[in-house]
Amino acid sequence: MSAFVPGHPRNTPTGPPPAVLTLTGERTIPDLDVENYWFRRHEVVYQRLAPRCAGRDVLEAGCGEGYGADLIAEVARRVVAIDYDEAAVAHVRSRYPGST
Repeated sequence: MSAFVPGHPRNTPTGPPPAVLTLTGERTIPDLDVENYWFRRHEVVYQRLAPRCAGRDVLEAGCGEGYGADLIAEVARRVVAIDYDEAAVAHVRSRYPGST
């Protein structure tokens, strides 16, 4: 399992880059036409949840692609996003650099 904790140093892997983030049936990825329906459903839930996270510390367990943690980070005091897939964590770090 890997963790992404904003504001904390992290070890940078020295090996080959992680695998490309792929669809698994457990996550959805923005900007893919085939996933638009599922992404929009997830996005609405995060938007509805965001006000409850305002000013709070939030744990996003199973952050997947990271769009939810990024959306919540706009209002939360701090977001800790974790995922068991190291490729997903690497993807979040590169796609949402303001959160790293």
